[in-house]
Amino acid sequence: MCAVTGPCPAEILEAAHIRAFAKHGTHELKDGILLRADIHQLFEEGRVAIHPEKLVLVMHPGLDRYLNYRELRGAPVVPRPDPAALCERYEASVRSWSSISSQHRMVVG
Repeated sequence: MCAVTGPCPAEILEAAHIRAFAKHGTHELKDGILLRADIHQLFEEGRVAIHPEKLVLVMHPGLDRYLNYRELRGAPVVPRPDPAALCERYEASVRSWSSISSQHRMVVG
């Protein structure tokens, strides 16, 4: 089950590293999350992130023009990934989003 979108076909699920394997060199369960393939790709590209405290999906404002992704803004993430890993990944992703507010558009409406 995708941690963001919920149930979906197993064929489109991928294990995503919250902490980059190339950087840390380990495969630890706490540093991973199961995501739908398209969400995984956006996560890897830094276009979506998981707020480490609210545990909701945040996204680059450029994705707002796509209804299917816009509707995922603020979606809860379950199960809870490692908070330290999430914090590192979140900061790295949102740092490049210079056009968004100081709250990083953390939740819907």
